[in-house]
Amino acid sequence: MTPFPEADRLAVAALRSFCLVYEKQSYSAAARVQGLSVPTVWAQVQLVARQYQVALFQRRGRRVEPTAAAEALYAVLRPLLATLDSTFELVQDSQQVQPRTLTVVSGARLLLEDLGPPLARFCQLFPQVRLRLVHHNDGLAASLVATGE
Repeated sequence: MTPFPEADRLAVAALRSFCLVYEKQSYSAAARVQGLSVPTVWAQVQLVARQYQVALFQRRGRRVEPTAAAEALYAVLRPLLATLDSTFELVQDSQQVQPRTLTVVSGARLLLEDLGPPLARFCQLFPQVRLRLVHHNDGLAASLVATGE
C-alpha cells in the first residue's frame, strides 16, 4: 500500500493539464492545445490542487502565475510525463523486427573520429545485427544517403 493514497487518485490527464497551464500561463491556451474546454482543464487542475492540498496558481490579470508549490511540482512532473510518453515508443520498438544488416554511410573523418564509440556500443546492444560501414568523401556519402543507396 502506498504511503500516499492520494497518488492513486491522480489522473495522467489532470497532471498533463496542470503542466500545460504552467507552461502556457493560461487555462484557455492549455485547453486549446489539448482540444478540451476551459472548464475541463480548470477542473483537472483543481483536482491536482485538492490532491496535493495546495494552491497551484494565482491570477495575474489574464494570466496565471505558478505558486512555489506549482514550481516544485512541475519540475518533477514534466520529466515523469515525458518518461511515461516514451514507454509507448519503447513498447512499439520492442515489437518491431530488427534489421539483419544496418549500413552506415559516412565521410572518413566522421567515421574515424566521431562514430567509433557509438558504433561499438551499438554492436554490444544488438549483436544480431550485422553492421556494414561505407565511407566515401562527404559529398559522395551525402549523395548515397539521399538516394537510399
